[in-house]
Amino acid sequence: MTPATLTRQLLTTGSLPGWLALLLFLALGAFVCWHLHRELAGQTNPRLLRILFTLRLAIVALALWLLCRPVLLVTERWREQPHLVLLTPDHPSLGVTEDFGGPHHRTDVLEAIEQRQFEGRVTGASKLARSLEHLATLATNAAARITRESEHLASALPPRPDFTRALPELKTSLAAAREDLSRRQGLLPPQLANESLTTTRDAAASRLAAFSSSVQATAQEVELTQTQFGTYPELLTKLADRLTTLATEARRLATDWHALQAALDETAAATSPALKAARDRALTRRAFATAAAQHLATAREFQTTHLTAPTLADGLRSAARNSTRPPTALLVLDDATAPLTPADRAAATQLADAGIPIHTALIGADGFEPPDAGLIAVDLPGIVPVGKRINARALVKVQLARGNSARLLARTGETVLAQTTLTSNRVVELPLRFDTEGRHSVVFEIQTETPDAQPANQTFATVIDVVAKPPRVLVVSDTMSADFVLLRGVAEQLPHLRLDALLLDPQLGKLTLGGELGQFPATAEQWQSVATLVLLGRPTTNLPPAALANLPAAITAGLHVLLFANANADTNAWPAALNLSIRTVSPSLPLQPRPDLWLPFYALARDESESLARWQQLPTPTATLAPTPAGIPLLTGDTNAPLQLLLRGRGGIIFAGLPNLASLRTNQNAANINRLLAELLELAARPWLEGDSGLLLFPPQPVAGRKQLAAFSAALTDVSGATQTPTPWDMQWLTPSPTNELAFTAGTQKFRRPIHPLLNAADFTLTAHAAPLEELSRLGHGRFAPLVDLPELLAALKLAPAHRHHVTSHRLWSGPWPMIILLLLVTTEYLLRRRAGRVM
Repeated sequence: MTPATLTRQLLTTGSLPGWLALLLFLALGAFVCWHLHRELAGQTNPRLLRILFTLRLAIVALALWLLCRPVLLVTERWREQPHLVLLTPDHPSLGVTEDFGGPHHRTDVLEAIEQRQFEGRVTGASKLARSLEHLATLATNAAARITRESEHLASALPPRPDFTRALPELKTSLAAAREDLSRRQGLLPPQLANESLTTTRDAAASRLAAFSSSVQATAQEVELTQTQFGTYPELLTKLADRLTTLATEARRLATDWHALQAALDETAAATSPALKAARDRALTRRAFATAAAQHLATAREFQTTHLTAPTLADGLRSAARNSTRPPTALLVLDDATAPLTPADRAAATQLADAGIPIHTALIGADGFEPPDAGLIAVDLPGIVPVGKRINARALVKVQLARGNSARLLARTGETVLAQTTLTSNRVVELPLRFDTEGRHSVVFEIQTETPDAQPANQTFATVIDVVAKPPRVLVVSDTMSADFVLLRGVAEQLPHLRLDALLLDPQLGKLTLGGELGQFPATAEQWQSVATLVLLGRPTTNLPPAALANLPAAITAGLHVLLFANANADTNAWPAALNLSIRTVSPSLPLQPRPDLWLPFYALARDESESLARWQQLPTPTATLAPTPAGIPLLTGDTNAPLQLLLRGRGGIIFAGLPNLASLRTNQNAANINRLLAELLELAARPWLEGDSGLLLFPPQPVAGRKQLAAFSAALTDVSGATQTPTPWDMQWLTPSPTNELAFTAGTQKFRRPIHPLLNAADFTLTAHAAPLEELSRLGHGRFAPLVDLPELLAALKLAPAHRHHVTSHRLWSGPWPMIILLLLVTTEYLLRRRAGRVM
């Protein structure tokens, strides 16, 4: 920062401008002096006269000063180093392992961003290849522009001035590219590590010499076209074809020189430990961005600040709001796996309008998918009968380098339940069988021979309850309503549940009590045969009151109730029988999952983002209900949530304040509602307690970053993999961290459970794309470069020092001092005039 300079400026802010105040001072000063001179005529004390004259002038000056209200502006000016803000949007795809298309490409990038060269490495072939790639891009863009101009001229329109100016620039660029090829070819020594490499280099150099001649001939053709295309428009088509051929040949030659560089590195790595370590080191895209930021932080030419943000738009807005150190320029380091959003474009335009250019650098190889194998989704029931074979369906992505393989396996603990070899993107079925009852943590895992691009995609954890026989789900309704038909139809498609449906319509016959199928339980022993009771409508006269007497006790003992409340419920409805009061929520709340939870019935699709999108499509119910007192909300809305959990003893009630489910199956939402009901039925039928331990974990599968409701008979100790927070219901929230396992001790029992990370389809979109970053740099009036060319990009920026200033204003008229001085002056003048005998 340069030393600050200060400038001071006196301004008037009152009713009198400064020039008028000066004129008034001269006029009024002359008048009061003349008047005083006449008044004190004959006064022989010259000293007294001078003092009175001075006091009169001071009073006039002070009065005019107050009318002018002067302000002193102190401006401090200085120059700062340019401020370059580096922005890295925190996309999940930045966690992939990136090699930029090959080990030698990754080594080139490391040397570029760290500004060093590994000992024993010869880089001329790689630099030649990149120069050829730049030339290919130049020729391709020029051919496209010439084609557009040719179509423009075909419409009998005059040539566009910018195109006419571009042709000389194209000729200059081709000549510069040819000179650059010649210069970089000289970076290779005459003799390489062995004769084979030297022979390969000589053959590539011979082809390069012929290509250089083609570049020179193309430059001459550009000059001819520049002067003759107005007369012979067909020259434009010929030149475009020539440039397209030149680009194709440049890319082919670049491939040859890249292959030579790979062979050179392979040979040099055998004798250079540093080069071998660099080639073997696996780095993520985020690590490359961090390395670039660390290197730029040491630059003396400018100051740097590295920002990260959840999205590109958020990062651009954060940079624009930085008022303490406004950026001189912005550099975005990203892999651009997704196209720009309208919010991204708006934020970029705002920065460009503010005079802050946006430059971009691509992390990754444009259009190249890094090697990866991952699990996109796994589908299997949460309840499985013991000894029965089930098929787990897994959607996998397999895109590995040639010669590598992947294997999918399912395991519980260290026991492998099934495994298969993966060869392509497809749905894989794994047969599973459990021979012991109880709760099992099952982990689906993809194993590969090389590090995967996205390690979080390699596992999928879930919890399965293995039972002796399918649990009985008793669906009870007073009429053959649309909801009853819907629930029964959904439940019949769940083979791991045993459906039992009862209609309490007296016209259909007399209801029998008992613990068998087709009977309504009436005693505690009979209720033990039911895992889940689903209630619709209301009790009828067909159901004796004594039959409901043991229902609350059965819930406390472990019965789960899925209650669909009736909007017209009265004292004879099911909520009253369950000792519940209900109220209408007005206006009705939309059906939306809680953002801090992840329950099985939230998953309406194969991944989180698609599931949430389907929730957004669901219509808002015409009426929703809520229980009193409120339970634990399972959807948004807190105490007004239309879906709440009320725990009672070892059992509880899932309260669904959705009086008309069938009405929600509109606008192609039938599959979503069916899926929601199926998951709700399964959730209600599964055990909520961990065996006989009395430990409640809801849901049983911990999900990274999402809460899990827990109640313990003893305090937890040795908690790892999660944080604890209290709830209003005398329980605890466990929030699993993004680690592999949740573990704790409750009393004398130890619990360990794998943590499942939520995945989205975007986590499997790993291909880096230059196009979005090129568009962003155009919007931001900046430049684009691949990460390997970052030093050249920064050198071309030539950021100018930032001129800063700070203005401080001081009001010279405020406060009590003017009045005090004015009173003193008037009093003194009065006393002196009295002494002179002019006043009494």
